[in-house]
Amino acid sequence: MLITRTLHTLLIILTSLHWTVAFYLPGVAPRNYAHGAKVELFVNAFSSPNTVVPYDFYDKRFHYCPPDNGPTAQPESLGSVLFGDRFMDSRFKVKKTVKL
Repeated sequence: MLITRTLHTLLIILTSLHWTVAFYLPGVAPRNYAHGAKVELFVNAFSSPNTVVPYDFYDKRFHYCPPDNGPTAQPESLGSVLFGDRFMDSRFKVKKTVKL
């Protein structure tokens, strides 16, 4: 009886270890920036729980000012495609640890 219970407990522990394996989505890895380095700031699409169709950030209905050269779509990673993201460059200029 004790051996059966011990084997049963060991089996549960071994199967639960398989479920706790982490995963990695390409394109979402942390990134380090040097002091004063330019930090790219992107905008994404708008979505609503009331509709399935997402809208681009720079859609004319929202009246957001696009960048000077016009919005440029950013390359998509596998993670972006899976989550339905539409990243575009933004008008904002950001540098690490620099006060404006």
